[in-house]
Amino acid sequence: MFLVFLLLLVGCGARPQPTTAPSIATSSLAETTPLPRPTLPEIPTLLPTFTPLTQATATVTRPPQPTPIPSATVNLTAVAIILEYNIPALGLTRTLTATFASQLTLHDAATGKTVNQNQQARVLLELQTALDGLVLEPLPEGCDLCPRLRYTLPLSEQGGDGWLTDPVLLASLENYFAVHLGPHWPPDTVLALRRSASVYRSAHTVAITSEGQMWRWTAIDNQIATPIPSPLDSETVLAALEIELLANRYEQECIGMARETLYLVTADGAKTIAVRCPELTLPASLAPLYTALANPLTGFNLGEGEEDRAPLFPYTTALYYQRADGYRLVLDASGELIIAVEGEIEATGTITASLVISLTTMAFESGEMAPGTPALVGTLTATSQDEVPAYFLMVRGPEGTMEAVWDEAAAASLSELVALLDQLIDERVGLLPEPPDEEAEE
Repeated sequence: MFLVFLLLLVGCGARPQPTTAPSIATSSLAETTPLPRPTLPEIPTLLPTFTPLTQATATVTRPPQPTPIPSATVNLTAVAIILEYNIPALGLTRTLTATFASQLTLHDAATGKTVNQNQQARVLLELQTALDGLVLEPLPEGCDLCPRLRYTLPLSEQGGDGWLTDPVLLASLENYFAVHLGPHWPPDTVLALRRSASVYRSAHTVAITSEGQMWRWTAIDNQIATPIPSPLDSETVLAALEIELLANRYEQECIGMARETLYLVTADGAKTIAVRCPELTLPASLAPLYTALANPLTGFNLGEGEEDRAPLFPYTTALYYQRADGYRLVLDASGELIIAVEGEIEATGTITASLVISLTTMAFESGEMAPGTPALVGTLTATSQDEVPAYFLMVRGPEGTMEAVWDEAAAASLSELVALLDQLIDERVGLLPEPPDEEAEE
């Protein structure tokens, strides 16, 4: 038995060992690609063998060492820009300080307000680009109506001080400061309106002081206009307002239209009101005042390619009614009315102010009016008649505008009002049926 085991052991030790590995040319990758097969020498198979430790020749491969990052050469807390924007006649002085860490500090000297803005890398880059190499003209002697710019770029040791006349930089600075610090009003302002830039024109402002002076200017003026006597008796207008009943904003999302700021100062204090689409949102108490402020801005200092936005209908509109046959009735608070169809005016006229109040009161007391005017915005901006509701009613009241829409018959509580409005339209445009001819009947 021992002999058999020994023979088996010897036989196993004598088994031939492979000395080569298959050629790379016979790999499966080569069989699936159309590229020519390279002819390479056969690679010997490395069988495990015992090698004395003294003969070890292992090579240690170390990954490449990273290149040391050089230390920062710019202190991120250091100041990159110092800028002051100033119009002496308006009492306007606003400053901007920017660091290399993209932190901006804005300050308004008139109000003492300071605002910090972080992560403003894009603004910092745009400012550096605009100021780099900027050449300012000398200020005209004694021109306190001229915008003045002072700036310093400490790193490049550049700077300037002079008359800012570039309309793009003027508009950009005015807008950036206004967005973060609020609009600027001259000293002793009691009534003011600012409109931001829109698709129609650049930002513009009107302000009335307690002494009765009216200032008007645009964001791109390189010399603002001197004030004129105000056509508005601000003291009387403000005394009639119940400022505590006014909301802080009256806005609708009207694409392309300016965001506006209305500023009022009464005996009860100052109030700032955000406005957008005033003809669709303002309450009856503010509409005449807004109109009086907006009128002096119409056509004022229009730039090239600019125009005044035509309101969808007068700011003082008290009632707007549209019916299925396309006729539209616009009724002013004063009693003036306009009737149009397919964009063409068919009739104009007047009714008594008391009748206007009666009609609007009937609408509010119906319980069918909803706050806001989203349907009206869609109606007036629709691109096809299919998008317009069959019947639409908007009424301006003490808290703003309210609306109602329907497709066929109005709610019972609105039926009497709708009948009166239909009668107004039909009488004015001659749609009432002819009275019967009594002689022909006989």
